[in-house]
Amino acid sequence: GSESGGGAWPEVRGHDRSLTEGSGIWREFCLLGLGDDAEARARKHCPFTYRSLLEVEAVRSHRDLRGKEETALFSRLTPGTHLKAHCGPTNTHLTCHLGLRIPPGCRIRAGDGIRPWEEGRCIIFDDSFE
Repeated sequence: GSESGGGAWPEVRGHDRSLTEGSGIWREFCLLGLGDDAEARARKHCPFTYRSLLEVEAVRSHRDLRGKEETALFSRLTPGTHLKAHCGPTNTHLTCHLGLRIPPGCRIRAGDGIRPWEEGRCIIFDDSFE
């Protein structure tokens, strides 16, 4: 079956809404972390992805160290979305973006570099600074 999450995509949390500009919307669907309810939704709507993540040693280790902190999620930006520059709260981990469905021209600025997202390719960066 499809793992798009459909109507289960929650509206982005209020603190994240302040990071968007333009006419687009940023939504997230948590796969690991944020408590049992979020993980139950992930098991229901994305069972293959959920199980696959738990097979990755680095994901399990991070989860063991960080508890129920958000560890893995789908992030969906609708056309017209532009995210303002922002930083993560700590430099204790790296951020990895895996492109799933990427329209032409989408890119990310991390640090001094601007990189295009590509389907099936990862971009790994330290988000503790712009």
